Amino acid sequence: MLNLQRPWVGCRVISDLFDRMESEREGGGTYLVRCSYLEIYNEEVRDLLQPATASKQIHIRERENGDIFVSGVSEKHAPTQQVGSLSLSP
Repeated sequence: MLNLQRPWVGCRVISDLFDRMESEREGGGTYLVRCSYLEIYNEEVRDLLQPATASKQIHIRERENGDIFVSGVSEKHAPTQQVGSLSLSP
């Protein structure tokens, strides 16, 4: 469970992201936020939202334009900045 009394950097980033979206939404902008939660340790990538996913199914890739992305991980819709509401699978 996340300790929101002492927020880690991910919580602060998400909070800032939603604050900025809220200020721009007043000007007519709309957004869809999806989150993945990963662990990279000893050159292995784990999907923390779906721990049953085999590490070999997850790949870190680079697009031709230089953007980095991760394939094979689960994504959850994040309608609010309450990151603690993203339930981790058992």
